[in-house]
Amino acid sequence: EISTLSLHDALPISYFDYIFLGRAENTISYFILSLITKSDYRHNSICKASEFSPDKIYHFNYATKLYRDHGKKLIEKMQGCKYNCSYCRYRVASLPPNKRDQDKNTTMNGNEETFWDLNITNGSFYTTSLDGLTSQIRYAVNKPIPNNLIIDKLAQFSKQTKKINLKIYFIVGYPNNTALDFIEILKTLIMASKKTGQCKVFIKFHLTPFSAEPQTPMQWEPMSIVYDYRELVNRLKSENKYLIDLPNFKVILLNSTIKPLALLKRAVFNRANKDSQQLLEYLGSHTEQISHNRTQSKKLKFCCKRFHVYKYLQVLPIGKYLPTSNILTWKSQKQTIIEAKKVRKQLSKIGFKN
Repeated sequence: EISTLSLHDALPISYFDYIFLGRAENTISYFILSLITKSDYRHNSICKASEFSPDKIYHFNYATKLYRDHGKKLIEKMQGCKYNCSYCRYRVASLPPNKRDQDKNTTMNGNEETFWDLNITNGSFYTTSLDGLTSQIRYAVNKPIPNNLIIDKLAQFSKQTKKINLKIYFIVGYPNNTALDFIEILKTLIMASKKTGQCKVFIKFHLTPFSAEPQTPMQWEPMSIVYDYRELVNRLKSENKYLIDLPNFKVILLNSTIKPLALLKRAVFNRANKDSQQLLEYLGSHTEQISHNRTQSKKLKFCCKRFHVYKYLQVLPIGKYLPTSNILTWKSQKQTIIEAKKVRKQLSKIGFKN
């Protein structure tokens, strides 16, 4: 699979001859043949840099079935997601089940499973996501997972296995909701521990700061580099190794959260245009940024001092044309805007900050 790249006014056009948008297996053979024969092969998911225009519309190329390589016996096991969470790009990265002619029930059955479909039957390592520390936030971003479902599923798993090893992804730093508040989720898990009995439960939390991803309803939302969630996590871990420390039920925080500089880089890449060339080159190759003698915090200060980075992080009017808006997916812009207005309204009702 060739990863999706944003089509900016000048970037990454400066570095590539061709860019494939989405899946390439249905077009790559014809494309390579055209290069060999020096013939012209055009497809609306292939951008030829020499002919690129920001006004030209491109389409995300979708696979209609899971990939099967019969020669090497490689079979693709996961393709996108059938749910519609407002922050997540997986939703438009592949066709939803109702738009496929086959392989309709094969979404998200890989290493990371959606919480709704998670089923733990043994002591192996499982990974899932809740993406909101409170049920109110989860509902606001269209991930309707109530606390009682978390309790019931853990209770169910404890009847199927003597050991539960689970890594859970959470998104923190949503717009107007920057507080790192574990009270509700920990209360929920403590209630679950009363139902899991003698089953050995070990849960790890991984926190990811919110990023406004292209083609999602939240692509116009603001991102914050004010709070260093890695530092907040390390501070909590220094005070206590466990968030929950019961004989058969333990919860810890992983210190794998990205730093604000990494979030800024993501924001710049997603929202960069022809005026961003100098900033992109600075982040990618300047001595101040690639030196191992400086911390990420110092590199962030250098960057903010040299460049006006706020425009890559700020809230934008819903529907505003972005550098990635000329890439069309299966979901219409009209529908995306409807969902964007809904999630912005819901998050504004529950704002709380550190």
